[in-house]
Amino acid sequence: MSEAARSGWRFFPYAMVGSIGLMVVIDSGLAWTALRSFPGLAATDVFDHSNLYDQVLDIAAREAQLGWTVAGTVENGQPLLALTDRAGQPLRGLRIEATAERPLGAANITTPSFREVAPGRYLATVALPLPGQWDLKLALHSETAVLHATRRVIVK
Repeated sequence: MSEAARSGWRFFPYAMVGSIGLMVVIDSGLAWTALRSFPGLAATDVFDHSNLYDQVLDIAAREAQLGWTVAGTVENGQPLLALTDRAGQPLRGLRIEATAERPLGAANITTPSFREVAPGRYLATVALPLPGQWDLKLALHSETAVLHATRRVIVK
């Protein structure tokens, strides 16, 4: 047997082919998982929204002029909102429309209702069903104004 045939380098081509094969298997698994778990489009009416973008900007400017602040936290699995006006005073007597949606994974949407538990503090009447991140999509209605906001909260 020749010296070249006994060299460890004779296995190098097999190692390269095996490494590339392993990468193909791993990448195929990742692609399959990504395609299988993709929830789809975030919205189906994107073009319609783009045609109305000036109206969206006008609404955002009106809402920004209100100067309201919206802070979201979680207590015992229940979303809690702290709402203040431009002067830092609590916003009282608001009507809140809300949906809670998980931003990742399988779609899980719930519609919590809120009640005022202290001046400017609104607590959801039920806990969110699963731990993890939730996006609260809010419409805050006073007698004279409406503010739309989204706040991310984490249920532990």
